[in-house]
Formats: sequence, structure tokens, C-alpha cells
Amino acid sequence: MSRRRASVFLAIALSLVGGACGSSDSGVGGEAGQGGTLDTKVTERLEVSDAPEGVPTTIGPRGEPEGRFVYAWHTAFSPAWLDPSENPALITVYAFQYALHDALVKHLPGQPFAPSLAESYDIADDFRMATFTLREDARFHNGEPVTSADAKFSFENYRGANATLMKSKVERIETPDPRTIRFVFNEPFLDFLLLYGSAASGAGWVVPQEYYTEVGPDGFKQHPIGAGPYKFVRNDNNTEIELEAVPDYWRRSPNVKTLVYRFITDAATRFAAVQTGEVDAINQLDGALIPAAMGNSEFTVAATQAGPFWLEFPGWEQPGNPFNDIRVRKAISLAIDRQALSDAEAGGMAPIEGTWIPETWPGAITKDGVDPETYESNLDKAKQLMAEAGVPDGFEVPLFTPLPPYYSLAERLITQLGEIGIRTTLNKMERAAFVEALASGPDALPGIILNISGAPGDAASRIRAFATCEGASSRTCIPEVDQKFAAYEASTDAEERDRLITEVQRTLSDQYVFPYVYELAFVTVQGQTLANPWDEIWGAIPQYLYLGPYEDIELRS
Repeated sequence: MSRRRASVFLAIALSLVGGACGSSDSGVGGEAGQGGTLDTKVTERLEVSDAPEGVPTTIGPRGEPEGRFVYAWHTAFSPAWLDPSENPALITVYAFQYALHDALVKHLPGQPFAPSLAESYDIADDFRMATFTLREDARFHNGEPVTSADAKFSFENYRGANATLMKSKVERIETPDPRTIRFVFNEPFLDFLLLYGSAASGAGWVVPQEYYTEVGPDGFKQHPIGAGPYKFVRNDNNTEIELEAVPDYWRRSPNVKTLVYRFITDAATRFAAVQTGEVDAINQLDGALIPAAMGNSEFTVAATQAGPFWLEFPGWEQPGNPFNDIRVRKAISLAIDRQALSDAEAGGMAPIEGTWIPETWPGAITKDGVDPETYESNLDKAKQLMAEAGVPDGFEVPLFTPLPPYYSLAERLITQLGEIGIRTTLNKMERAAFVEALASGPDALPGIILNISGAPGDAASRIRAFATCEGASSRTCIPEVDQKFAAYEASTDAEERDRLITEVQRTLSDQYVFPYVYELAFVTVQGQTLANPWDEIWGAIPQYLYLGPYEDIELRS
């Protein structure tokens, strides 16, 4: 089957969408937020039958990169994010790997599943084989060619999100020559391209076998060598990373010579840095700072809808756990004043009706497919449910742990839950430690978790990672969900798969397993040094909300 036919099938079976951080952003709107206007990249439910015709995979132009671009990042940094072999179910890591590394297939602007290090690929009609032909001119930053042996090693060495599933489906990997790699599956694997060719996993991102084997995982994190548009220069104690352009990168020569990530976790400090010109663009501006940014005509202020927040209750299935009673979980959902949160945290830009899986994702049910009470606010009914559950005065919860750095949102939620007697303490962690804890089982973070994930894919990808008993980031285990999801994985019938994934989502919704909070409005600020229109460079890559592609960034003279 050709790449085009494979894409057509996926569009029918999976309703493939493009978007930012799990949302389906199509780049609606023009220049964003100049001089006191806050625009939003609107999310749409978009069905893509194939990559657009006429979009070249090797774009061109060649030139000498110039200038320096400093990007202020909103979280603490972990060197693990420089190694795609360990990618978690988290979009954050790809913000660095789109610069340093490259994949056989990845999303590019206007082109989901674009051939990248592979110049072409073919999915067999029976979905039992996938063959990739590598580019002849693809090279790592040490000058060595990217070969099928490197791609094979990278897959076999991969140990991140969805690794177990993908490897269980592979019967063998063939590398008949340095430019050809062929995956032979032990059964039809309909989801292979979605998992391998998007940021749903890091399995398709290629590292140099010889160098990785020589230095080991720890050494690789300290000095990674990739095949992306930028090569590693230095890591300044995890406070700043510097990269340098690779002029002969296959897609095009990067415009900017030096790319710097600066890690500034405090929002006010980030904003001050862009005000003084110390940095050129910043991530995630908090609600209280939005009016000041909008009032400055030198800034472009804009937001992408970046995926929903949800709550988790580790161990809720166990008798004796206070969250075991569905009335308590439902009361918590009803106690959330979503409009107040949106107003305070995002200037009213955060959508407040939805589900824990972005409704623009393939296979996801929309808000119309669930009980409206799952996203409505009703404090009186919440108190009534707590009384019916036998806890009218509430109870103590050991910790309330948010994904860093969303501490302000967590504090507001803690205050709102206090209205129904739930008393808890904010637990602040660095993002890398939080992600590690998520993968450590249900006992690692007791109490309540405020979570959000931008890891892309489809509804099944989100459920597989967070809602199955053996999920990579799961803290829940519901036999009914596991049984139906196993049937979904085994099925090759599109209608049956759609029915099963819908039933799983409705079960999770009806049981208030992951109460919806609201959808993150990811507010960014770019200064005048960046020449690109906002919607050309922010969220331009499907299912990815950050800047990119980095090689397309242009600076003003």
C-alpha cells in the first residue's frame, strides 16, 4: 500500500486530525494579538484524508544561518529530554527533539506523517508490514550517515511510551541494505503509523547506534548527537541549553545560527525577560500578566488551545479509599467553578466544556456525547452528594500534586474543593520528577493529581497510557475498560473499533474517573525580533503547541 493509501485508510478508521498539543489547530486566523489584542488559534474538528498534494518533503533553501534566538521555557529541564529512547507520554520532550533529532516519519506543518529521515514509506494492504526508504543525504551531527541499522537499533533500544505494545506486535525487523528498514508484524497492526510516525512515541526517532552504544544512555544525555536541524553545543547546569544550526540539514538550512533555551519557571520573571529583550519569546503567560502584555504594542500575544486538564485519584478503586464512592468523585467535579478558573488563569480564554481527551482527536467523543454534568458547576448539588456519601464535613487528603508549573491553578482548585470540605496541601515538584513519579505506579503520588498531557495521537493513545491497568502513566485499573480496550486492540474492523473506544470513554466519563477541569489556553508572547507571523510558527505542527519547526524561524534584520 502506498503512503497515500495508508493515509486514506487512517483517515477513515481513525479520523486523523492535525492540531497543537492534542488539539486540532488548523491555523485559523491571521496575525495574532498585535498591540493589545489577544487572539487564539481556534481548534476545529478536522478530518484529513491525506497530506496536502504538492507539499514537498525537501523544501530547499540553502544559506548561511545568522543571528541568535533565545526561547524562554516555562518548566525546569531534565537531560533525559535529549534522549528520544526514553520519551514519556509527554509532548514537552519533543520541543527539544524537533531541534536536535529527527524521525523517519513525523508531523510537519500541513503534513501529518511526513517522510523525514525516510524519503518514502509503504504500509502493506493487510497492515502486516511497513517499509521505509531512508534519505541518501541524511547524516548525524558527527558526519556519519543515518542508516537502517541505526533505525533498527533505535526501535529496539526504545523504552518509552507505547514501547511494550509496539514491540509485542513486531515479529522481526529486516534491513536488507543501509537505506531500507522493514517491520514485519505478527498480526495486522493498524495503529503502527500513528504510534511510530507521531509524537505518540519516540520509537521512530533515530539515534546513532555506534555513538549511543559507546557512551551509554547517561553519556548520551550529557552530549547528544542527533540528525536534526540543530546540534548540541552546551548545557549550562540545566538552566540554559545552546544549539547551533546544521546548514546542510535535509529539509532546509536553518535561518537562525544559534538557538538557546532558557529555563525560567516563574511566570513574572519570564515576562520581565521578554520585556527587557533578554529573551525573544516566552511560553505560558499567567492570567494576571496577560493585560500588561496585551498593552505593549511591541509584543505579539496569542494562545493555542492546548488540551484539557483533568484530576486523578490514585487508588480510588480500593475499598476504604475516600474517592471509591462515585458520589464523592462527582461532587468534586461539580464543585469546580470552571469559568472562574478560566477568567483568573487564562483571561477567560480557556474553554470550560469538554472531556479529558481533546474532542478534536481521532476517535474522541465530544462534549455532546457525555452527560453535561461532567463539566458543569453546581456547588449545592456537590454538597448534597458529599452528605449522601456519608462525608458531609469532607475529609483530609494528603497531597494535591499538579503537573509543574501549574501551581496557581492548583491553589485555586484546592480553595474550591475546600467548599465541600476536602482539605489538602499543595505539593510542588519539578516536571522531570513529576513525570518519573507518574511512571512509578499508583502509590507514588497519593491524594489528588492535576494532570495534563500534550502527548499526541488519538483517543486510544490517551487511554492506553493513562487508563489501562498496565498503562505507562496509569494510576487506575478497571477490568471492564481493560477488556474492551483489549478487544479494540485486537480488532481490524473500523466500526467495531469505533464502538469499543466510544464505550470505553463513556465508562470513564460516567464513573468520573478523570474529572475534566478545563482546556489549557497556552498563552505565548513573542517580541519584535521574531519575523514570522505568530500562526506560522506557533502550533504550526499538527498536535504540537510550541514553536516550530525551528529551522523555519526568521529574525528581523
